[in-house]
Amino acid sequence: MNSILRKIWGYLLDLWARYIVIGDAEQLPFKISGEVKFPRPSNININMMPFVFGDKKSIPKKYRQYWPLVRKCSSKGNRGKVGYLTIHESWILPGTSQRRPGLHCESPGMVGYRCGGDTMVVPSPPTTPEWTYEEAYERVPREIVLEVGWGGGSTGTLSGTIPKRKLAELSRYLPPKETEFSSGPSTGIYMASTLSDTLRVFQAKVSDSEVISSNGDLEHIRSLVSKTGSLIKAGDLVWMTDRTPHESLPVKRKVYRQYFRVVTPSVTAWYKDHSTPNPSVKPHVKYIITGNKFLPHMCKAHKTGLNIR
Repeated sequence: MNSILRKIWGYLLDLWARYIVIGDAEQLPFKISGEVKFPRPSNININMMPFVFGDKKSIPKKYRQYWPLVRKCSSKGNRGKVGYLTIHESWILPGTSQRRPGLHCESPGMVGYRCGGDTMVVPSPPTTPEWTYEEAYERVPREIVLEVGWGGGSTGTLSGTIPKRKLAELSRYLPPKETEFSSGPSTGIYMASTLSDTLRVFQAKVSDSEVISSNGDLEHIRSLVSKTGSLIKAGDLVWMTDRTPHESLPVKRKVYRQYFRVVTPSVTAWYKDHSTPNPSVKPHVKYIITGNKFLPHMCKAHKTGLNIR
């Protein structure tokens, strides 16, 4: 029986491997885009709060000390568009991580939700000729399957100069003479923290949503990407795609950590119960999801009416 299971597992690994892109000098699923200096902490804890790129006043005053960091995540292509800010300042207990542990990516992949409000679309014309529209509405399942984007991100190069101390670390990812990035990406995710070795990012990208498990879980492909992992140092500003495997790591002693993340505008859905509203900026997404995102079968997807690609 064990040998049969091992064979099945081997077939699955071979299948998943076809949809994992390992980064090289031309295409990098993650990069160190520069360094940031964190402000003095004040126990802030906000998640996916909408703001407008290029507009400092779109961020509430009590969070504006992070504006210099936000600016380093900006590109001309995103000016005037809605991005999403996360700040997490807290103590971490020994043996635990501040953020989500385990190998995962930010995009949850393909997820089925119950339809909320007017999200249910009645077939036009009805799928069966003898049905009325009312009958079609009653017979069609009230569920929608979304491929949720969480910043997107095309592999490429970034703007800015690579710090000298980074060149040795990046030598396996960059051509020997490449010391500058060309243009800042308008997609993807930026993150940084005040503690070294509490974030590991893998130089890989999942190219098919079918490989992504519940809420972005990627533990099942760890053996396929394990050799590409890099520990991130304090103050390093990381850029990655929303399908780049990464994990938050446990600490050995009680310590305080500041974490910062900006998600660029390519977001499909905003999880209302898990996100921080901004009185002056609404999320610019196709769907608002209500309910516990870790129990997707209990969530509802509500159309916003926005035509976003």
